[in-house]
Amino acid sequence: MILKKLLLILVPLLLLISCNEEKERDTDLKSWIPKNSAYILKSNDLNSFLTKIDSLSFLKDNPHLVSTAIKTQLKSLSGFFKGPAIVSFSTDSAGIFHYTFLAQGKQDTIQIDTIKNKSIETFKYEDFDITKYTLEDISFFTSFNNEILIASNSRINLEKILTEEENNDNAILNQVLNAADPSKTSLLINHKLVDKNIEDSFSNFLLPIQNIASWSVVDIDLEGENIFLNGISTWKESEISILSNFKEVTSQPNLLATVTPSQCSWILFFYLQ
Repeated sequence: MILKKLLLILVPLLLLISCNEEKERDTDLKSWIPKNSAYILKSNDLNSFLTKIDSLSFLKDNPHLVSTAIKTQLKSLSGFFKGPAIVSFSTDSAGIFHYTFLAQGKQDTIQIDTIKNKSIETFKYEDFDITKYTLEDISFFTSFNNEILIASNSRINLEKILTEEENNDNAILNQVLNAADPSKTSLLINHKLVDKNIEDSFSNFLLPIQNIASWSVVDIDLEGENIFLNGISTWKESEISILSNFKEVTSQPNLLATVTPSQCSWILFFYLQ
């Protein structure tokens, strides 16, 4: 009898815990970040940030650094969904580049009445729907879960995210997300995946930038033509990383720039005590 009473108490409790864990993922933007994200952009005003980088001469002179198609899609999405947003960038097994756009919002937030050339197509699944929007020459896929928008340039990418059984509970990722300045746009870098992408794309790449750290977060300030970056890196004690060699080294002035040719594209500088 006592055992039966205990089971009657435990079963509802376990169901409640299970529902709470599911609900936490449903309402937390960062828990929807794909596990294979190499870069993550976190911003309180993504639309303004993307507008600002459009005017930078540096990016105009180096258009290959930012995909015009992806930037246009993200400007469209961030125009509909204003407020905090997270955009992750990943590469699939075929080497195709995808983004995942995450924001708070409802489907009726996408107002397309004033757009002349448009089409909407909905794909039904057992537990969710995916809607493809084609607006003029822009197209993207969307799905909504508990008033969270999950959008991508790839339907397959969305399917994978929405059928993932476990959320992205990465302790180091959570650390760097919390370290980002909430008032600025921040770029998070997953060095392991970036290293792998470089190795796959450039087999003879010789610059010593592999194994720098596990994750880095860089806060970005744009002032006119100037780009100011400020950030930190972190790594696991059990992992080999370049930055672990500098654990006890204090900050030092960098005088190398005073003798570097003005036409130099970039400098990789390390200081060893």
